[in-house]
Amino acid sequence: MSAASLNLTPAQFAAAFPFHMVLDGHLCVLQVGAVLGRVCPEMVPGMALAQQFKLVRPVLPSVDFEAISAREKSLFVFRHREGLLQLRGEMVLQGERLFFLGSPWVDAMASLRRIGLSLNDFAVHDPVVDLLFLLQTKDKALADAQELSRRLSAQKDSLNAAHLAAEVAVAASRTKSEFLAVMSHEIRTPLNGVLGMLQYLLASDLQPDQRLCAEIAARSGKTLLSIINDILDFSKVEAGKLELEQIPLDPHLVVQEAVELLAFQARDKGLVLACEVAPGVPHLLLGDPGRIRQVLVNFLANAIKFTSVGQVTLRLGLAAETNTHATLRLEVQDTGIGIEPARQQSIFEPFTQADLSTTRQYSGTGLGLAICRKLAELMGGELGLRSQAGQGSCFWLTVSLEKARQEDGPAALPQQLPSRFSGHLLLGEDDPVNQQIAMLHLAALGLTVDVFGTGADAMQAAALGGYDMALMDLRMPVMDGLTACRAIRKLHGPAGRLPIIIWTASMLDVDPQRITEAGANGVLGKPFELDALKRALARFLPAHQAAQSA
Repeated sequence: MSAASLNLTPAQFAAAFPFHMVLDGHLCVLQVGAVLGRVCPEMVPGMALAQQFKLVRPVLPSVDFEAISAREKSLFVFRHREGLLQLRGEMVLQGERLFFLGSPWVDAMASLRRIGLSLNDFAVHDPVVDLLFLLQTKDKALADAQELSRRLSAQKDSLNAAHLAAEVAVAASRTKSEFLAVMSHEIRTPLNGVLGMLQYLLASDLQPDQRLCAEIAARSGKTLLSIINDILDFSKVEAGKLELEQIPLDPHLVVQEAVELLAFQARDKGLVLACEVAPGVPHLLLGDPGRIRQVLVNFLANAIKFTSVGQVTLRLGLAAETNTHATLRLEVQDTGIGIEPARQQSIFEPFTQADLSTTRQYSGTGLGLAICRKLAELMGGELGLRSQAGQGSCFWLTVSLEKARQEDGPAALPQQLPSRFSGHLLLGEDDPVNQQIAMLHLAALGLTVDVFGTGADAMQAAALGGYDMALMDLRMPVMDGLTACRAIRKLHGPAGRLPIIIWTASMLDVDPQRITEAGANGVLGKPFELDALKRALARFLPAHQAAQSA
């Protein structure tokens, strides 16, 4: 349906479609409806549609005139890049122009008021126009009804089969999640022993050749752990279990930490690793610093992996800013091997690398970029790349973050962690190797520890008192860690207020809401980094007096 086929005057067309847009062959605005123009005053003739709206549906390989024209009969959904407004409707091709005929997508009057609209902005009250609509769409409506009837009749016999297939798919997904949770625990538990012992060994006095062997073994173990983490993260995203934090963060610190994590890898390859921060980037925003850092570390690790000589540069800039939000643009530019244009979209698919020779030469699961794309979508951002074979690549991420208020508190600053603590700990852990690992590390940090192999024994010990903190394994015989935690919280007096950290190798089973409802104070994954253990201890235990005075 279009202005031409309806035979309406321009005034009648504008009244019938107050939210319409007319676009040229470059998807630049030629005309907008009166109400849309009022809600989005920045939409002036000549402006590119992409500056104001993002195409949410349908998903197209490229958003251009040809791609949209080919999907003329589809439902199109556009989301405003800065506000709450979403538009849905049809695209109609008329010569070298595209007519978007739609209306706001809202589900309540409150949504209308937030956008600045009322029901009067939607209605077409001209009886002549209404009659034209009725006459010219009657035949099409009848044809649509007949087609719908035919399709329903054809699908009736297959409805039961579809229900059965859906049930099988749900059961298969549940089985996969349970299998991954079990495998996560079974793989990470012995890996905690390997990495924990190596970390303890590297903290001792070793001969140069012994230290080299231990460092190589530790790096190999961390590589294996990274692969496992990639698989688990991807499974969490698929299962809809990946939750994002919304806490104060400083983007300057996030990029600095990402660079520091990969500095040794760049140094080992003789590469220059630089970080550039544009002026004007806010220091206090709300978001998930860990997930943003995860994307950047993946970008940097790939850039270093695929660059033999030259430089890798991480850039942080401000793409857009409003009174309430700041849109950050983060880029990682390298001087590496680059990527052929035909391969550039596929590398964001799971288990995919640029080509088979890449997998043979550089290894890797091909999951990292797929996870990064999912994280970008979860954060309401976008991700992409620019690259030419033999001339390097530039991977970029944009993410819109809410500005934090001063009362939200400053973004967490890196703190100097104590080297020793004072306190008596309760450890609930059934695996003998993990018991030994925990005792070695905790004793080296100046703490005394009592070990209990079941949740029931740990709970009974906590009831007797005398502990400053508890580390409780999630999976233990007789009584699991969360059940033991709930039982401890029912105790009277100081015992019921004992700080409890759940530590677990079953990271796919970690549900922050369940952890909080059980009364635990935090989670520590296995295998653990020594700094992560120190941060958990520092929340509840005083530093050793000798460390404080030193």
